Amino acid sequence: MRGCFFSIRGFRVALCGDFACLGSALSLRLLLVFYFLVLVLGSALWCLVGGGKMTSQSKEGDLLVYCAAGFRKPMTEIARRYEESYGVGVNLQFGGSGTLASQLELVRGDLFLPADESYLESLREGGELVKSYGVAQMEAGLVVREGNPEQIYTLSDLERDGIKISLGDRSASIGKHTREVLEELGILDEIKRNVVVTKPTVNHVVEDVETGAVDVAIAWRAVSVGYSRVEWIEVPEFTQRAQQAELGVLKSSQNRKRALHFAEFMVAPDQGGRIFIEEGFTELD
Repeated sequence: MRGCFFSIRGFRVALCGDFACLGSALSLRLLLVFYFLVLVLGSALWCLVGGGKMTSQSKEGDLLVYCAAGFRKPMTEIARRYEESYGVGVNLQFGGSGTLASQLELVRGDLFLPADESYLESLREGGELVKSYGVAQMEAGLVVREGNPEQIYTLSDLERDGIKISLGDRSASIGKHTREVLEELGILDEIKRNVVVTKPTVNHVVEDVETGAVDVAIAWRAVSVGYSRVEWIEVPEFTQRAQQAELGVLKSSQNRKRALHFAEFMVAPDQGGRIFIEEGFTELD
């Protein structure tokens, strides 16, 4: 029987016997694999959460903007033009408004643009806003496939047997708004019977219609016009309850002067304001 020695983090451990040596070798290998996995997962978590500075703010002085997914097209263009004009990078973090609001508690940014002003109202009440700006009016309606093969025109059509519906999750502004309106009208439960899928952003909801996965969805007009194989149908019950999108400059911003300057650029009628209108958003009254 031979003695077997191995070391773990500076401690020398002795085992006796061939079988003990074999077992210790396997244990050591498993321990090393475990340490490796911890290192990899820890690094990934740092990049995702604490590493917002690594992935979203590539260099010191850049701005980090939390932005509802429905604003992807205009905001991407506005950020590009701002960086081109002033040499300041604008890093956009897209997602559902509710999800982004939760992320703000972990990784502070400079600005927040949800598709529902209630999220900024919560920050305002908590003293987390420096200033807010009205950006655009948001109107929800029905999105159907090109040619409207199922002949869907009203909310009552959503209650028909066999109609497949996609809605936004509650974490998305469109999902929150949809449920509030349908509940107010007293038809939420009837329509929910035909909901076959819910999605985290309004973009995903429209894509469900475009790909034929569902017959209809409820989405913002400005988002749906960016898809060539769908049609948007105005619904008075939603048009009468249009939402206002607001941009907030966050108190947590480390670049407050730059953040305020970008906000002014973004809402200026001859700069960002014009881009929003070109992308199908409705100008505020």
